[in-house]
Amino acid sequence: IAEDNPKHAFELAISIAELNPSVGGRAMDRVIALWARTDAVAALSASALIDDIAVRARCELAAIRAWADHSAEDLFSYLDQIPSYLRIQGKLEALRSLARTSPESVIDSISEFDNEVDKKILVRSVAMNWSKIDPSSTLNWLWTSSDVTALEQRFQRRVQQLVLEEMVKRGEIQLALDISIEQSNPVWQGWVIGEVALHRGSSSAIEMLHQVRDPIARRSAYHGVGHALIKEGKSTQTIELVSQESPENQFQYFLDMRGHWSDDPQDLFNKLDLLPTEKIKRELAAVLAAKNTGQHSLTSEQKKILKDILPSSWHAALD
Repeated sequence: IAEDNPKHAFELAISIAELNPSVGGRAMDRVIALWARTDAVAALSASALIDDIAVRARCELAAIRAWADHSAEDLFSYLDQIPSYLRIQGKLEALRSLARTSPESVIDSISEFDNEVDKKILVRSVAMNWSKIDPSSTLNWLWTSSDVTALEQRFQRRVQQLVLEEMVKRGEIQLALDISIEQSNPVWQGWVIGEVALHRGSSSAIEMLHQVRDPIARRSAYHGVGHALIKEGKSTQTIELVSQESPENQFQYFLDMRGHWSDDPQDLFNKLDLLPTEKIKRELAAVLAAKNTGQHSLTSEQKKILKDILPSSWHAALD
């Protein structure tokens, strides 16, 4: 019904909402999105008449997104005719849609947004789509553009890593390494090796790691390689991987491994005595104690051993 007669389907959804607001509201979302593909202006106008504020907002957003997906250029031409409170969202969705097919054309528009969240959305959309076409230019842009470097550093690193991860998934491993070297960026080189471990297996990554001498690149690779080894049931190698690192680097590495290793508490418990320092041993023992609070995964004997390792403040979690 929604495709053949969206107006009638919308009226039916309103009737459903009177009896069951939750079901009717979801139905209105879907109907509006379908309606917007054929008559976006009518779909948006119908959305504005919805009494429920939350449902109205969802339907207006559904209309804008469907409109952008169907014809971003058409939405651009109508921006000054839609309600003023929707114009920024409309422009954002239109640019996101354009970024899928012509990412470079969106770059100059990023600076037109004041909200950092909106800028992040566009940067990520441009990066992920442009990197499929020209990963070298994409990474260079992420590394040098003032629109990107002004954003939160953690976000910048995450997008760079996502681009390299997608390259590894596509089999562009050597290209990703070459770009990292060209940009004199050992962190990227390490990320590539880490992603190889996670998506292609730890053996290939460790072989690559043996050829890397830059300590920054090696440390950058450890997280992905260590995670992969844990997933593959090779936790002894997870420990051996950083045996030549300084105590400070070892400590940070094992902190990074905590969340991954806690998924197999029995294996982690069995490896506690193999950990390189007492400080690291206490940190990972605390992970086991915290895990036991919710899952009760430890035996009485194991809890007794952990109490001997941990300070008294942790004992309640082990009772």
